Amino acid sequence: MTSTKIFRAYAGLLAALDLMIEQVSDPVLCEASAPLISKWSVKDHLEHLSVANGSTVKWLERARDRDPELDTDGRPSMVGRVVLLFGAFPRGRGKAPERTRPQGTSATELADRLRKTRERVEGLEGSLAQLQASRATRHHFAFGGLNATQWLQFAVLHTEHHQKIIRELSGPDTGAL
Repeated sequence: MTSTKIFRAYAGLLAALDLMIEQVSDPVLCEASAPLISKWSVKDHLEHLSVANGSTVKWLERARDRDPELDTDGRPSMVGRVVLLFGAFPRGRGKAPERTRPQGTSATELADRLRKTRERVEGLEGSLAQLQASRATRHHFAFGGLNATQWLQFAVLHTEHHQKIIRELSGPDTGAL
């Protein structure tokens, strides 16, 4: 039987992807920026999320398919356990890995990338119990070795973290819009 935790994380990631697709389709919102809040624009945050979530989904597919080359001995770091337990992490404490930083992808291409990621996440639905049972782990640079359920939880938390920044960037008090 699959736990509520993995179902919630799965549903949360789908909802987050829906919101990102909607946001990237709004040209005014996409260009919103406020350097005092973030060095990145809304589109930059969405691009970062598309790369990070796309990478997570690719790994989840490998875990679902029982790729024998995946690690199975990783454990979350103390920081990783705290983040997953409390469901949030502080702003400005970590730096995005180089490969996940915005490269100036067009809004059209970004929307397409987000739609494809969403379709791939939908494709995981029938494998949630299998993912939950998987012993595969993947190292996160700050949170240690996470299993499939923890990666889904992280993807949702990470997206929520950037969505808070996006709301501030696009809010009426920023002068961005």
